[in-house]
Amino acid sequence: SLELLGRFDCKQWLPRVYLSVYAIIYPWKRGVVSSVEHLQRAYKVGMETGDIEVAMLSANCATLFRFVAGVPLPQIKQQLTHMREMEGKKQEMMLKMFRPFIHMIEAFDAEDGVAVFDELTKKDQLNDDLQEQFDSKMIAYWYSFKMLTIAYTFGDFGRATKEVEKMAMHGPEAAFPFQAVDISVSILFGGLASIAHCKSTGKNKRKSLLLAKRNASALERIAKINPGYGLSMLSFLRAEIGALEGKPEVAEAQYLSAIALLGRSKELYLHAIASERAGRFMLECGNKDAAKAYLLESLDFFSQWGAKGKARSLRKEVGDTFGQESMAISPNGIHQDTGDLTMQT
Repeated sequence: SLELLGRFDCKQWLPRVYLSVYAIIYPWKRGVVSSVEHLQRAYKVGMETGDIEVAMLSANCATLFRFVAGVPLPQIKQQLTHMREMEGKKQEMMLKMFRPFIHMIEAFDAEDGVAVFDELTKKDQLNDDLQEQFDSKMIAYWYSFKMLTIAYTFGDFGRATKEVEKMAMHGPEAAFPFQAVDISVSILFGGLASIAHCKSTGKNKRKSLLLAKRNASALERIAKINPGYGLSMLSFLRAEIGALEGKPEVAEAQYLSAIALLGRSKELYLHAIASERAGRFMLECGNKDAAKAYLLESLDFFSQWGAKGKARSLRKEVGDTFGQESMAISPNGIHQDTGDLTMQT
């Protein structure tokens, strides 16, 4: 398709071909970062040729891929100019699909991200009477996926588990926007939420392990297709499974593997989450020195990523647990005591 497109210079078809290739096909083998530039071109050409819907969808995918790749949130916010164009061009469906993502970004700035996301969602006035229609189910799935991400990040594991159940209830056909490689993120968080909720309540261990292992199998298939993208998520979920099964050696080895892989790929968000979970696991095992190191590392990465609300709440928790003197300078050199999100020179 790309060869024919170049040979005949079919500019009017470029947005649709690029969207299919770089949003749905290439990321599975080459990762999401390599697709962003091409999706931006699809957006630009689509706006020029009048293929507005495909142009907006390409811009949405490019933004989502930046998020998955761990691009700092302030940079993502700066690249949301197409939102105004969606409003001007009356792309109502594109706006409905993308608003949950915008709300998620805003929620990361708050110390109670779940409450903020809920409040912003209420303002959208999602029409429950239309849930049986495909488009509305797709949008509802999109809201649940983003709430799952927020709830897990902020430690509301009960809410995260409920969102996983809602996503399953809407059915696989509602997951259309996730048939690209970022479906793996929903698989990862579904397994993580199930395990974390079980650990926090002490209930449904067998059910939680069954779901998590099923999701791990799905991530294993993804990792075989693209090890550079899927292996870190697989290691992270395996670490959580090992922790729940009472296998500390397995859990520790998998945490180390996941964190090393995420550090290599520079995925700040998942790196921060994995370090936090490793720190909490070490605290459960009684290894306070390792726990503090992991949690401070997590704090650094949340700060670098720009999740100010999460960073503030984690900073307070770490200070309360290990003493305020531990917050002066964290291992990567960020001034945690002042809340400065810039690297120390």
